[in-house]
Amino acid sequence: MKFYRTTLLLLLLSFCFTSTNAQQSTTVWREYPFMVKRTEVPATLASKDLEITLQLDGLQPLDFINVRPKERNFGVTGGVVRKGIERGIQTGGNLSASCATLSTDTLTFVRPAVFQDPVFLHIEIPEGARVKIIMDGKVMLNASITDPIAFRNGEVLEGRSNAAGAMFHAAVAGPVNVVQK
Repeated sequence: MKFYRTTLLLLLLSFCFTSTNAQQSTTVWREYPFMVKRTEVPATLASKDLEITLQLDGLQPLDFINVRPKERNFGVTGGVVRKGIERGIQTGGNLSASCATLSTDTLTFVRPAVFQDPVFLHIEIPEGARVKIIMDGKVMLNASITDPIAFRNGEVLEGRSNAAGAMFHAAVAGPVNVVQK
């Protein structure tokens, strides 16, 4: 069921962010390059005993980091977005898979300095696992989470349930509900 909702959302967004102009027509999702890395946490590791470390370096103020608990999955989807009224939302460049390393309990991401546009990361962690999020050497969170959370410009925000939502919020950089600490 979740697959169908995600597919429907992607189709809807592709229609919403299609820009037509006399010389070109650009659709976001047909040419959007994602960086995707995934691993499944072994069933032998109890979720309550598992601690996931997310080391994120070089982030810029408009970058959108979304963290969501999901079954035994551990992975990251990311990209760079560029926006403009006549262009809709397009790719601003391709995030190389080499900017992220992933093991069963650690994700290390170093943002390439070459991109000026916002970067989004949608990170899925195993449900029940404790997550430690370190951004540029500063511990932002060390807790178990049950709902998606997000980070932008040092603020803890209400998270998105999928990568499309994370990409959209990175592109619009609009108001998102701030989580009270």
